[in-house]
Amino acid sequence: GRLTTAITGAGSTEISAGEGSVEIGAGSVANNVTITSGTLISDISKLGGTITNNAAFNMSGDLTKNISGTGTTKLQSTNVAVAENRTIEGTLDVNGKTISMKDSAYEILTVVKLTGNGNLKLNADASTLSGNADTINITGAGSDSVLTITDLNLTTPASVAGDSYTYTKQILTGTPGSARIVLTQDVINQYASSTAIQRTGTDTLNTNTINWNAN
Repeated sequence: GRLTTAITGAGSTEISAGEGSVEIGAGSVANNVTITSGTLISDISKLGGTITNNAAFNMSGDLTKNISGTGTTKLQSTNVAVAENRTIEGTLDVNGKTISMKDSAYEILTVVKLTGNGNLKLNADASTLSGNADTINITGAGSDSVLTITDLNLTTPASVAGDSYTYTKQILTGTPGSARIVLTQDVINQYASSTAIQRTGTDTLNTNTINWNAN
């Protein structure tokens, strides 16, 4: 079905579509939404309350709120910005889209399971050994995503004669399983020419960790 009007009121809305789907078209839902069966298709901005997904949620728009429940949230927008420290209690299917965590704050996106390949934009601070980075924390088993880092905002250290260290930061934390990250050659080249930071062979990538040698 397709919702074309607004649902308001103090109650909650249950989506029970069986094997079918419900699309939030021109309509919106102001109260809390629970998906019990079938698929909800909606821009997240049209859902005003909490979201509990125990089935399937084909989500457009940025991840601006937490999603509880054991279902699968499947990204539909080409670029999905993640608000600071969001949680998806079920499975996140990247679905060939881009997860963008690159902004002014370091963020943690927590999911139970990460599936589907896609791209990742993030920040990392290699100016010190203990520098922070955006991370995806995976709390359950069975993840198998391959995320290609297409945009890396890497804070590099000042070049100090005689100083050398390797900055290492795990991007996929918790229990990543078979999930891993990959760096594009463009991102590698962006920092390989820097006098303060150098790529050295296999140090660039180790499954779900970015490593850079600072000299």
